[in-house]
Amino acid sequence: MDEFFDIVLNVQVIAVAALAFGAVAGLGGAVAAYINQRRNLLTSRLHGQQRSEAFRPEPSSTAFSEFLARLGAKLGAGSGAEAMYTRLLRAGFQNRNAVAVFLATKFLFFLGALLILVPVVVVLDVTFAMGLMIAAFGAGFVFILPNLYVDAVAKRRSHEVRMHLPDMVDLLEVCVSGGMGLDQAWNAVAQEIRQVSPLLADEMALTTLEMQLGEDRGVAMRRMADRTGADELNSMVSTLVQSQRFGTSVSQALRVFAENMRELRSTRAEESAETMSVKMLFPMILFIFPVVAIVAVGPAIISALETFAQMD
Repeated sequence: MDEFFDIVLNVQVIAVAALAFGAVAGLGGAVAAYINQRRNLLTSRLHGQQRSEAFRPEPSSTAFSEFLARLGAKLGAGSGAEAMYTRLLRAGFQNRNAVAVFLATKFLFFLGALLILVPVVVVLDVTFAMGLMIAAFGAGFVFILPNLYVDAVAKRRSHEVRMHLPDMVDLLEVCVSGGMGLDQAWNAVAQEIRQVSPLLADEMALTTLEMQLGEDRGVAMRRMADRTGADELNSMVSTLVQSQRFGTSVSQALRVFAENMRELRSTRAEESAETMSVKMLFPMILFIFPVVAIVAVGPAIISALETFAQMD
């Protein structure tokens, strides 16, 4: 009987090791693929080989993605489906099955974490309550990892759009001042800014497509603001709508708006620089101050202990 339990224990240890190796290998492969993709993108930009298409071709659905969509549809998002779709949309996931795939991914992450943590808890030989707590906290953390990833991607996309929006408005103002119509200037700017920010160029191209399909310009631009999470686009839309309604110069309105955007970007940079000292305080306290304290006080403590030992 003892030999049987030993065999089971060895199998569990091997399974945990194999799962850990697979997780590390998968994570390393994903990081390597991402780095390779970024390197190829930078190389294509340097050699002037940036793609001229408005959008990246949507990958064909695979059997696994269809399985995730069916599983997510059975799980259901409830009343929060619309808010969840908005979050995924701002992260760049525009597929109609994005919510279902997202829910299925979270469920599989949770299930996989339980399958990994349960053998680990058995190997650690802890109490039932402690093992249950470890499995619950570990699976719960893995369950929210997709949310953290989506929020991080959405924040990065929004930051990129905000960084390049003043340049886009400047180009738009130059084109309009040169005699182009607003729609023609929008298309020209979308093509020119692609070398700097493909993300902003894709969003502008999608807005152009919506306008060509009959959508109102203001509504299409506001949808672009919702997709990117950049509230400044709503302000630009309001400026353009009011300028056309009251018959004022569109180029002058864009010039004033671009100046305000540059001032806002400078203000944000100054605020970030001012808060840097506060942000650096926590790593200094956690990592630098203990080392300095050990180096400064350590010899004195050792000498005091040796003195007390001699006195005894």
